[in-house]
Amino acid sequence: LAYIEEKEIVSYARHSQFPHQFCACPNSKTSKRRFVREILAQLEKDNKQIKNNLFICGLKGRVVRQREW
Repeated sequence: LAYIEEKEIVSYARHSQFPHQFCACPNSKTSKRRFVREILAQLEKDNKQIKNNLFICGLKGRVVRQREW
């Protein structure tokens, strides 16, 4: 799922008629996940490839760390 945009997952779930579950978490509106999502949305306005670039950087970092072992 890391390779798929959330909007595509939501679209597929609706198309497949999966039951919708609401988040009852009291911190859902102030979570770090939401905060990062908002930052990425802002960054995407200037660079449409920001998510892809960050993902690639993460993969490169993982390869470097594995070689250091």
